[in-house]
Amino acid sequence: TVKKNAKVLSEKARKQDIELFFMTKQFGRNPLVAQAIAESGIGKAVAVDPWEAITLSQNGIKIGHVGHLVQIPIHMIPAILDLNPDYVTVFSLENARNISRVAMEMRRKQKVLLRIANKEDYIYKGQEGGFTFEQIVKDIESIEQLDGLEIAGLTSFPCILIQDGLPAVTPNVTSMQTVKSFLMERGYRRLEM
Repeated sequence: TVKKNAKVLSEKARKQDIELFFMTKQFGRNPLVAQAIAESGIGKAVAVDPWEAITLSQNGIKIGHVGHLVQIPIHMIPAILDLNPDYVTVFSLENARNISRVAMEMRRKQKVLLRIANKEDYIYKGQEGGFTFEQIVKDIESIEQLDGLEIAGLTSFPCILIQDGLPAVTPNVTSMQTVKSFLMERGYRRLEM
């Protein structure tokens, strides 16, 4: 069933030019289930924290995105970047500097997603953090000067909530769109969202 569902999702996403990553926390990071999903067309996982990324990688799963909800502790950055994730989420200029420094030591450039979190956005308790629009405006030049990273896109959480069976977009999406417009005015063209 998992393989069948993953294949259907993969095929539909491909037709819409959407790249899917799968998340394993809902099924306890089970490596057999993760492998079944990867074999069915969704080849990479999103790891919401660095420990999940390590567990997945140890079981042969490629990492598409790490750090979506939890920043990578500074002492773990080398080990996580060594897993070659497509994207790493950063919540602050300080974190971006840390990622860049390690990436440069590894002689590479890491694609990052900037986590957007304005004060009026919907954020779960314990998952606070991210750039406000004002912080992006203030910090963008400093981030752009970091040779070890490339701004590849924006992220937030949650962007959609389902209540009474109906999906509703959160204010977080508007916040990301505002930052996207700002970055496009600076010359960015293809930002992952």
